[in-house]
Amino acid sequence: MSQTPSNNNKTVAVLAEIFGGWFGFLGIGHFIMGNTGLGIGLLIGWWIAIIVMLGIALGTLGGGLLCVVPLWFLVPVVSGFSIR
Repeated sequence: MSQTPSNNNKTVAVLAEIFGGWFGFLGIGHFIMGNTGLGIGLLIGWWIAIIVMLGIALGTLGGGLLCVVPLWFLVPVVSGFSIR
């Protein structure tokens, strides 16, 4: 069974969102699906979150990594699966 183009596009968007988020580009999947406002908001918000997470990690001498690392991997996955 082949998927329709819209399903293929959504699959690409979800994968781009997850992997892009892991490399600092959260929101790219929303751009692919045409939600540019949400994509820009997620991208800017993720960059701010990265700065905050790095500050927490440095400020706690590495102890904050216990919270930062799971968030780094979890947030892009949740965002990816929220694409409609």
